[in-house]
Amino acid sequence: MKRVFLALALIAPMPAAPVVETMKSQAVFIVAEYAMDGKKGASLGSGFPVDPTHVVTNAHVCCPIKPGPDLKIAVILSEKEAIFVTKVLGAGHKDLAILELEKPLSITPPALAPRKLLTEGQDLWVVGFPGASRNVSDAAGALVPSISKGILSKFLSKPGDAKDEPPVNHIQTTAAVNSGNSGGPMFDACGRVAGVIVSKALTALDKNRAFAEGVNLAIAIDELIVELDRLKIPYTAASDACAPAAESSSGAISLTQGATFALAAIALFASFNKRARKAVTNATIRLGYRPAAPRPAPAHAASKRMMLRCVAGPFAGQKIPLSSKPCVIGRDAAVSNLVFPHDATQVSKRHCQLTCDAGGEVILEDSWSSNGTFTASGQRIAAGQAWKLQAGEKFYLGSRENLFEVVAE
Repeated sequence: MKRVFLALALIAPMPAAPVVETMKSQAVFIVAEYAMDGKKGASLGSGFPVDPTHVVTNAHVCCPIKPGPDLKIAVILSEKEAIFVTKVLGAGHKDLAILELEKPLSITPPALAPRKLLTEGQDLWVVGFPGASRNVSDAAGALVPSISKGILSKFLSKPGDAKDEPPVNHIQTTAAVNSGNSGGPMFDACGRVAGVIVSKALTALDKNRAFAEGVNLAIAIDELIVELDRLKIPYTAASDACAPAAESSSGAISLTQGATFALAAIALFASFNKRARKAVTNATIRLGYRPAAPRPAPAHAASKRMMLRCVAGPFAGQKIPLSSKPCVIGRDAAVSNLVFPHDATQVSKRHCQLTCDAGGEVILEDSWSSNGTFTASGQRIAAGQAWKLQAGEKFYLGSRENLFEVVAE
């Protein structure tokens, strides 16, 4: 029998500030630390509870690699407290993950608002932990969620990655979303979760920009409800539409913009003060894992030009200079710098991108490709996650027939 508790919608208008504070209290900061190909890294994102012992996030946030001894996931509650994940449940094909915690949270879970209670044009709020906000916060401020407001632009259905996977229902919103918001809640005016933030939309209009502005996507909460019912996890569901909340004239809602995502857990630890670093480090040691130490830049990287060498495929033998401007690889000439032939079906229209900073550090990101971007050892790189490459390291797109190498000259 389903353990679903129906919550009455709030009928009367209410002040915005108290609702916003409740929204902020129900978002949690998630850190997934992992080891892959002898390297240590981390994925950072957001989430929210559905009951005291289960937290929801994106699969690409919690699981950049398959769950196992090399993957440790924690919900960071404060500078002194972290709760660890003992099991990962959910539906990876929807990019949803339900995390089972080692002990209960002292957070009241929000109600869930199905699509039938929503209308296009209504106000929505996104709450989470965009990576760039840590650049402008002290240690305590870095653990305070950011909130942005927008509208529900439209409902849409996104095709599954594989041919046999059904489409997944999404919601498009204008609320500001940045890397680090992934997995976080998108609330309606009554503080019920209407969707799970998953990505910014890629643009096909300007090949020099990675993402479209104001076109942000959340997985419709109905997709999560199906999984919660299947797993017999209790949740609270709203039954009525929400009356619009009164706007606050005091600016209680803070619109926070972020530009970049923290690339590894070391960025988190570097932004915290000594007390915060010690608290989180002690918590991870309890699981027998220590945060990765900063990896030194390749020797003489700053004095050498980083290049992308095409080892195998239609561009074999060619070299492409890398810079801070994204080098996009794909089949769509409107968005790609290195354009594969149309019949190269293993490569997506926009497959991946590479950037190189002034210090010579090369970052590879998969752009939610259908057939994947892989390290030389065959490990698939999680979509939207930054992967550092040093000179001499190789990667391929879809198959080893499309092999590339980073070289320094």
